[in-house]
Formats: sequence, C-alpha cells, structure tokens
Amino acid sequence: MKKLLFLIAIGLADNVQAQLITFKFQVYTTFSCSGREYFNLDILTAPDFEFTGIGLGDNRITFDLEHKVLKNDYDVSEDYTGTLVYDSIRNYTCINGIITFSASRFDPGSKEYYTEHFVIDKNSLTAKENKPYFISYWYNEDGTVSGTVVNRDVVLLNNDIGSNEHN
Repeated sequence: MKKLLFLIAIGLADNVQAQLITFKFQVYTTFSCSGREYFNLDILTAPDFEFTGIGLGDNRITFDLEHKVLKNDYDVSEDYTGTLVYDSIRNYTCINGIITFSASRFDPGSKEYYTEHFVIDKNSLTAKENKPYFISYWYNEDGTVSGTVVNRDVVLLNNDIGSNEHN
C-alpha cells in the first residue's frame, strides 16, 4: 500500500511539473496579414502573410498552465526592459505536440486588456528543418493580424538555460 501511494505521489508531482514550460530566445521575426480566418499554425499560410521585421533582445518566456499565467521577461535595451504578464489563459489544447491557447494582457498604451493567441509546436524540436517553435499573434482594430515567430534554432529550452523546470 505504501508503494502504491508513493507511486501516485510521484505521478502527481510529475504532472504538476509538466505544466510549466520555460524557454529563452534573442531573435524573433514579426509579421502581419489580414487573414482573420486563419488560426494557430495556419496563420503562417494566410495569402497575404508577410514578415515585417526582426526583433533582437533577451526574452525568457514562462508558461505556467497550473496558475494560468504566461510571463515574458525581456531585456531589449536600456530603455526597453521589464516583464509582460498575460493572465486568464483559456482555450488550452495540446494535440499531436502542438499547444495552443489564448491569454489576456493589459496594454498600458490603450489602458485596455487585449487577447493574444499562442502556439508552441513541440514537433519542431525533432524536425529536420528549422521550423517555428513559438508563435504569438493578435487581431488589430483595423482588421489586420500582427504577431511574432520564434524559430526552433534560436530557442534555448529549460535544460539549456540551467533551469530545474520540467519541459
């Protein structure tokens, strides 16, 4: 009986740890399109999808499903450093290694909350080619979609960044 309880406790502890994903990156690309009918990875195939820029700077993303929070600690320049906190994670799915969810964040500029959509493609880690690992996008009032893409080859995962967290 003690062995059974011990195994259950280990299983539960592993399950809680598995709900935390942390990764770092220093390079990302930005994009825009008008394809509101495209979602998740399909956003990359919208007919007018266009890469609009390259972003540089330290970013550390922590996705905590248990507490329904996503944090981005960023240090881009002396004037642009801080933490973005997204809460109210909802619509979470994990199907065939692709995690999707939405979260809200307060925009200090507009003084309103807005919703951002996220995709983590764990399959990209074992793909032969360099594929997107992390995508975030949001819908603008003018009908366009804006977002960022972080490719697998620039991502440092939990084990690579000296974390004890479980991926």
